[in-house]
Amino acid sequence: MRPMRQIICMFCVAVLSCGVVAGEAAKELELLKVTKASDAKQIPGFFPTSACNATVNIDTDKAETWLSIDFTKPVKDAKQLFSAVLFEFDYTRAAMPFNWREAPDGTKEWPNVWTGYDAFVFDYENPEKTPVKIKVLLQDYVSWYHTDIDGLVRSKYVGAQQKYLPQMYQKDVELNPGKGRVHINLRNPMWTTQTPAEDKSAEEEMVPYGQSKLSRSSQKKGVELLDMWAFGLCNPSPEKELTVKVNHFRLEASDKNAGVITWPERATCPKCGRKISDRYAPFCPFCGVEMKDHLYPELLKKTMPVASDHTIIIPTIAAAGGASSNGGSKAMISKGDDNLRVFHYDINYNKPKGPQVQKLKDIWEGRYYLKFDLDKKINDQSKVKNATLWIFGSPPRVPDGQENQPQWAWMNPKNGKPICFSEKIWLPGLLVFAVDKEYNDWDPKMNWVTMPPLGKLIYMSGQYPGHHTQLHWRKDLIAPTLGKEATRWLCMDITDYIKEIAAEDQKTITLGLKGFTPFGASTHPHDLGHYLSGSGLVRDKELHPKIVVELESSEKGKS
Repeated sequence: MRPMRQIICMFCVAVLSCGVVAGEAAKELELLKVTKASDAKQIPGFFPTSACNATVNIDTDKAETWLSIDFTKPVKDAKQLFSAVLFEFDYTRAAMPFNWREAPDGTKEWPNVWTGYDAFVFDYENPEKTPVKIKVLLQDYVSWYHTDIDGLVRSKYVGAQQKYLPQMYQKDVELNPGKGRVHINLRNPMWTTQTPAEDKSAEEEMVPYGQSKLSRSSQKKGVELLDMWAFGLCNPSPEKELTVKVNHFRLEASDKNAGVITWPERATCPKCGRKISDRYAPFCPFCGVEMKDHLYPELLKKTMPVASDHTIIIPTIAAAGGASSNGGSKAMISKGDDNLRVFHYDINYNKPKGPQVQKLKDIWEGRYYLKFDLDKKINDQSKVKNATLWIFGSPPRVPDGQENQPQWAWMNPKNGKPICFSEKIWLPGLLVFAVDKEYNDWDPKMNWVTMPPLGKLIYMSGQYPGHHTQLHWRKDLIAPTLGKEATRWLCMDITDYIKEIAAEDQKTITLGLKGFTPFGASTHPHDLGHYLSGSGLVRDKELHPKIVVELESSEKGKS
């Protein structure tokens, strides 16, 4: 049974959707508000307004100021057959939370981080005598980043008629005559609209390098509130002309900490004082200094625990990933279950808020997802002593023509299992997110635009050297005390999250892995380290990702 407070809040949201004003929220974050006459085609803090069969003006004739949107009927030869307006955050205002040099703190500097907010809200004035219907559009970073989309326009198909909106969340609302407010509940599961293919060639854009086909009609993706990039309005009946006035787009929350991203803090940098979740971290990912009292040598010697009366081994039951680019190409990539690959490369890394004028989509990113079956394995949080996620490296790629050179001698099986995470100088920093249970049923043939949204951040790693750094020509970049052995596996503490899940009795969980560029690679992210390549569900089951749970008291182990 839901608590009375929650029921009351749900009632208030329903009432507000009809335009009735209720009590003030504990926290409000302003997104867009016009207060004077200016150019509606270039609103401060946003890219140029994307409008298809619509015009936007600023109405200051009366005491109040409004964005007046005129939705017009598409003509016969119109390039788009819908009427819509989209406001996209500018890089200068919305810093993407993937470099993590500055964590989202819930202030106006992070209007794109909607995590923890209850509602997306805006004011309206309907000059008609009867209610009118419109669609509210919300678009997250993953959908926004589609490389052939520029705002509302599919730039790859110039000259052809575009029938459908790009992938985004669409919500039908009704505006009553007069003034009111619209509230979109952000607490409910939110799904992007499944967009049919414009033509047969639209499927091909998803299929680089012979990957499996995923047509637009098969897409199903939840909205990722961690990183929202655009919002707008659409006329659901483009054959009819419509005028609406709107203003003061904002977020509201009952929690004052809405928009603040935190993670478990288990180690502190002795120089910059920043905290991370990683006790084994040899270097701070924020300033690059060697972490005091780190346990990296112990990690290199650590062996995978085995199942016992007090140790439960939970294997991965599904694995897949998606990427936004690969090898310099512009594409939506699918990653299979055998290649655990996470990469991050921001071409504008030294400009964390991106270019000042133009909109670029030159940010490569690859994520990976792991699903685990917890059914009947953990049913009492009080018995969980600690829990760790283990991932393992993969056989390295030796540069052509260097197979017999001394620096690659370690690949000989006589020297141990030849696995590592990267041929780069450094590994990317690694973030582990929990995926909300509503989005847990994902397609194992996912690509970038079908990935489930990342939820709560449960782990932040330190900065680790790749085998190039430790084994040969860049030994000068690390402390001699760390030895010459490259990082071959990572053991990540996720105890707090597993205890939460045990209390909820959730049967399956999904963890999403996302990279960020650490300090050591900041001067040249691509050359110094931006990817991590590990073992997914490969033939050698010893290398499969696993969760290891150590119990406080004796309980029959399962593997």
